[in-house]
Amino acid sequence: MGATYQSDSPYFEDKLIKARNKLKEFPTIASVVDNFNLANRENHTENIILNLLSAAVSDAFLENKPNERCNQTLKLIELSLKELLDKLSRSKKNNLIVKLKSFGDSHRDTINEIDFLIELKQNSNVSDIEYENETLGNHDFNVYIGGEEFNIEQTCLGRGKIQKMVERAFNIASKEIIERIPKRIFLKIDVDTDRILKERDNSFHEIKTLLMKDYDNLEKMLLIDLNGGCRIDNNLGSSNQSLYEIKDLYDDYDEFGQRLKKLLDSREGVDYLKSKKVFELTKCSITHFIIGPGKFGSVSIHSQCIWPSRAESLRKGSLINQLKRKIKEKIEGRQLEGKTNPIIAVRFEDFIFMNYSSEDDVWWEENFNELKNIIEGVFRDINNKEILGVLLYENTIKKSRFVKNPNIKVRENIIDKIGLLKNESTTT
Repeated sequence: MGATYQSDSPYFEDKLIKARNKLKEFPTIASVVDNFNLANRENHTENIILNLLSAAVSDAFLENKPNERCNQTLKLIELSLKELLDKLSRSKKNNLIVKLKSFGDSHRDTINEIDFLIELKQNSNVSDIEYENETLGNHDFNVYIGGEEFNIEQTCLGRGKIQKMVERAFNIASKEIIERIPKRIFLKIDVDTDRILKERDNSFHEIKTLLMKDYDNLEKMLLIDLNGGCRIDNNLGSSNQSLYEIKDLYDDYDEFGQRLKKLLDSREGVDYLKSKKVFELTKCSITHFIIGPGKFGSVSIHSQCIWPSRAESLRKGSLINQLKRKIKEKIEGRQLEGKTNPIIAVRFEDFIFMNYSSEDDVWWEENFNELKNIIEGVFRDINNKEILGVLLYENTIKKSRFVKNPNIKVRENIIDKIGLLKNESTTT
């Protein structure tokens, strides 16, 4: 979870120029994205095609060489879109175009469906693929896997409630902080969200307020040296002593102590050290920062993903609730009612449940078993006896696991056919 705010930076404009120039190589994509006229400084990261086009031009990690992975992805999207636009009805085509040129969850969900379509086409075990075919109903895919018909409704998880709340708070805080620091300074702040989240009834306003209170306590020490990194030591004398009272200990604390020591050189700095208690720094949510000169002003705030912790438990709970809700919505929506071999496919990836698709490691199997119990619980609660189950996959269908509906008996040969989706062989 994180947020970055840049002032006086042409990054967005440069990104848009690069993407629009690259767009000329993909006429079908260009015909639907409307030259990214809906893009702005606030939303530009929320259109995957825009991000891919920009990255395909240059990549900082590859010494400004074109990112071939992005180029290849764009070529596959171009081919798939061309086929779709030729086949879809006018209403379906218009709906697809609206989603592809938008910014946010609707766009992301549509790109995930297209990614799913591309993977199905690359698998030699899958044939007769129909996507968004109105004659087949209102679900996403009708396919044949190993010669057997299947009907698939695909979905994905977005950011959970807790994550959205934290990122919104970080975004507001980063905008406030950048107005208070010198121009052309880069500042990155790491935050322990365990110290700003409560067990319940969290709000982005409270999170932002707590974070800014902690930043206020650190600001003098942070800005005393505009070039360096510093970890906030949490073992710094008695909590109720003032920072000034422990000045003899500064040399024992590396960068943290040296920054406090520099504050002794001014009257303003001494007043700050006398006014702040040790706990106001050592118990604050900000655990580390890096500051230095930059071409443009920039403030980045990122959370530390520490598991186990209260914060990650809250995020995990939010994630699980979202997973349950997505599956329940797809079941109760009856989009797969009366269909042959109906399946719900869910793109699900998060470090808390990482590698659940691995069947060879006992450690990761615990993650899968937890997800399996959650999904089976949804089927039992609704008492659905029609849908075969849920295909969970991590980014790619090749990393997938199938969870059977516990209310019905699914034939083993059907399970084997579903397993063919993980096959590495591809068609050309």
